[in-house]
Amino acid sequence: MPPNRPRKAFVLMPFAPSFEDVYKLGIKGAAQDSNTGIEITRLDEQLFAEGMLERIYREIDDADVIVADLSDKNANVFYELGYAHAKDKFCVLLTNDPNNIPFDLRHRRHIVYGSVSDLRIKLADNLRWAKTVIDNQREPLRLDVQATGMLEKTNACAEGKTSFRLDIHCPSDGSPTEISAIYYYASDQWTVRQNNIEAPSIGSDITPYTRRYLLTPPVQRLERGAWIQIKWEASRVLAWVYEGPLRDSYSRSGDVLVRVMTNRGTVPWTAPITVKYDYDDIPF
Repeated sequence: MPPNRPRKAFVLMPFAPSFEDVYKLGIKGAAQDSNTGIEITRLDEQLFAEGMLERIYREIDDADVIVADLSDKNANVFYELGYAHAKDKFCVLLTNDPNNIPFDLRHRRHIVYGSVSDLRIKLADNLRWAKTVIDNQREPLRLDVQATGMLEKTNACAEGKTSFRLDIHCPSDGSPTEISAIYYYASDQWTVRQNNIEAPSIGSDITPYTRRYLLTPPVQRLERGAWIQIKWEASRVLAWVYEGPLRDSYSRSGDVLVRVMTNRGTVPWTAPITVKYDYDDIPF
């Protein structure tokens, strides 16, 4: 399993000067006061290559908590909040006027604040509660990745082939989970194939990786206690003969990142690995 990652809160609010103190002192200050380790982020603090809406979708997918300020009934905020609710995200609503919260959202957990300091105190309590609830919820899936290497030599070069195996488990005490996509991240030096077919890819949305490869799961839904396995291969030239004599062994090290997109959010797996490529190795 990947190392425990910090909890993330993504903030939906207008990008207006009148909200700067609300964000910097009220919301970020509350996260600091809560001592939960929850990381607060907002779209305008990030650098990204994809479209703004696509980035918002991805940040909502990745977030553990959504904090949405509805104080001025901003249409964009309501639209983004609707997406978060459709993804069954844990949402905390904010407003400086209770009349700004629509009738069908008033049963949702919300904070009415009279000042920035009032917001800071109330939200800190809510973030502590949110982290407790989230930590008590099991991850929708458990992931494990294994990698083995093989070396092939020709008269021109030595090529390394890495065979990956991804095991996806749905806990027996969890909930059925829909899988919409699986992404493997790597550099553009690698050719990635699944079932002997080159995997489609686009530019990466996460640095330092340069390509994001789309893998096809064998099923779209995992029931409780179910397990599936996905295999793919990544290959690249490790050395050219004009650079010197080809060796019988090479190795490559780096961080492997796999992200499984589900109806319950994004499940990441990342860990540093070292793959050894030996000329007489056969991966299993």
